[in-house]
Amino acid sequence: MITKEATGGHINPDTFPRLWTWSELKAFVDSGDLDSLKRHPLFEEAYLAWCEEAVQMYGSVVEYMLKCRLRWDLSVPPHIGTGKEYFTAGISSDLVRILPNDWPYSVPHDVSHFLVWSRLPFVHPDIIPEAIWDRVAQGGLSGFTGSETTPKNIGGNNDLVRIATSEIENFISASWNPTEYETAWFLNPPRLQSVPGLAHVHVFARKKTEEESNGCEARRT
Repeated sequence: MITKEATGGHINPDTFPRLWTWSELKAFVDSGDLDSLKRHPLFEEAYLAWCEEAVQMYGSVVEYMLKCRLRWDLSVPPHIGTGKEYFTAGISSDLVRILPNDWPYSVPHDVSHFLVWSRLPFVHPDIIPEAIWDRVAQGGLSGFTGSETTPKNIGGNNDLVRIATSEIENFISASWNPTEYETAWFLNPPRLQSVPGLAHVHVFARKKTEEESNGCEARRT
């Protein structure tokens, strides 16, 4: 079986130098320059070696994720309590998983890299307006919570992008209290998905300082 060591348990990503600051990381997310989001080169080598082992033992990384991490049986149709066939902020807990990324990108030491996995698609015609469908298919979606940062790379379609990202942002805000956490998140377009076939959103979460949290409370009162 794939051991803890094989999944990177013996390689602590914090031992590698950070490649970016929090501001730089947010700039990558905002600009849509997702190709620049990478692991440290040595950590990437370990990740690729692990992928080879996962494929040998499970047939694919997708199968490893399903059996060992997500524990989902895709042969069983999902029970959609909301009645909607796409991801919503109120998605049933058995259809979504929040997991730390076992192989995180080279984020600052005070930032954690999570993945939100869903059995329902994040991109669906019922929530992505037709006018921005091609843009989303090519560049994905992204956003911020817990800060005054507003997305700039939205091509002038502010209202339509807000519709497309609303369910994801509401879910992230409910999972990472905006008073306590600042997040930057993105949904890769199909061309950049490392685990195709399993819908997932990347979330970079930074716990705020006490001063920052108090400032948020003050603005709310």
